[in-house]
Amino acid sequence: ITNNLRDRKMSESLSIFSTIEDLRSCSDLTLLENIGSVRRDVVHAYILELRDNSKQLGALEVEEEDGERPAHPARPTQSKSSRAEIKFTAIFTNDTATNIDLIWIDYDGNDVVVGQNIKPGGSRVKYTYFTHPFFTRDSLTGELRSFNYESTTSVVFEGQNFGVGSGDTVKVSIF
Repeated sequence: ITNNLRDRKMSESLSIFSTIEDLRSCSDLTLLENIGSVRRDVVHAYILELRDNSKQLGALEVEEEDGERPAHPARPTQSKSSRAEIKFTAIFTNDTATNIDLIWIDYDGNDVVVGQNIKPGGSRVKYTYFTHPFFTRDSLTGELRSFNYESTTSVVFEGQNFGVGSGDTVKVSIF
């Protein structure tokens, strides 16, 4: 009886994402919340489809020297992260019509891509600190995008500059 119940529960959870169409139609946040419910063969087929699509679009592979990511022309600030005790959760949502990259500026002032090719309408959840700056740019053109939270807009998002409190969960629009 126990095996039958376990098999039925597994079958029910797998039905959430049982086709490639299921993956295409869900948001990144929904997929992340239900990642254990995605069938392995569906993920494999979806990855192959994405690779084929990128080849058809003429996507170029960029060779990186010495294991470093090539420098990108658009960068809004010379600031960097500093240590802080105040933590919060930011939900960054792409409200543009193009894919965007979300970049965190680390403690040494280096750009760290924490969300790459985020689709229009897609989101990324980041558990971060009050003094950690982020910026975003169009994945294809490199054009800088802006953040909006409540009535504050800027090309750099840093909790301390947007009135974020300790333990808050904030929904930040990228436009």
